[in-house]
Amino acid sequence: MDVKRELKGLLHPYYLVNIFLCSSYLLAKFVPVLCNLFFAGDCELEMRQTEIVFFLLVIIMIRARKTGSMGLLAYLSNAFMYCKAANTVLWFISYKPYGIAFVVLLLRK
Repeated sequence: MDVKRELKGLLHPYYLVNIFLCSSYLLAKFVPVLCNLFFAGDCELEMRQTEIVFFLLVIIMIRARKTGSMGLLAYLSNAFMYCKAANTVLWFISYKPYGIAFVVLLLRK
């Protein structure tokens, strides 16, 4: 019953918007149509970008272990903060106007 309630909680707009924001850079890089639109066909992650993504994963894992046992929604809320910070850095590294647009989206949320 708890799992069902948490999965239903994912349909809340807060989680949907955050999932979109957190996956925006990787979606833009790996979906060919978006990649051609944003990156002119450069659809692979560079070494620096890969390092940032792995650093993000390590930070999320360490923070989750430090916090201890937590539910899915609490875990996601914690992870969203770090993902949005990493995405901001990735967008700024790629192209500064895209980074500014991403920050504006974050502030409008």
